[in-house]
Amino acid sequence: MANDSPVHDLLFEAHTPLGFRVRVTRFRWELITTAKHPVMAGREREVQEALVNPDHIRRSRSDPSVYLFFYEP
Repeated sequence: MANDSPVHDLLFEAHTPLGFRVRVTRFRWELITTAKHPVMAGREREVQEALVNPDHIRRSRSDPSVYLFFYEP
């Protein structure tokens, strides 16, 4: 029997310096790279590095519950 749990579709997981983890499924990454930010396609490793070792972190101006992670490779 196939397991359709989102955990089994996990693309990557990153532990942030703010003490929480970010989990991204293949489905979510496809949505991000096709609908929202096509320029990010193929840049999974850079996104992981930005989450784990950011140059700086800011809160979103439009939603204070959202953090923006910045990284200069």
